Amino acid sequence: MRKRIVIVDKTRFTIALCILIVSISCVLMLTFNTVSGSENLEYKDYIVEKGDTIWKIADLVSNESIDIREVVYRISEANNIGGSDHIYPGQTIKIPTLQNN
Repeated sequence: MRKRIVIVDKTRFTIALCILIVSISCVLMLTFNTVSGSENLEYKDYIVEKGDTIWKIADLVSNESIDIREVVYRISEANNIGGSDHIYPGQTIKIPTLQNN
């Protein structure tokens, strides 16, 4: 036979439930937090030439203030390129450029 759970103190139960819900909400907000407002991404088109790789293109368009790995990641994300260099000559890809507000 199953034991029945009885809530003895409804006030304590309500407070505990509220704390649990707030805690879960905070964890979810921190997990899915995105930075907005200070950066706007704009895109320039780049036509891939023979011998180009994502790393070479990233090196051409990057500056010293940002890690080249971040530039490679942004180019890959903007063009849905997964893994290694899956680009070919003549292909037009979007190059994200960072514009500060």
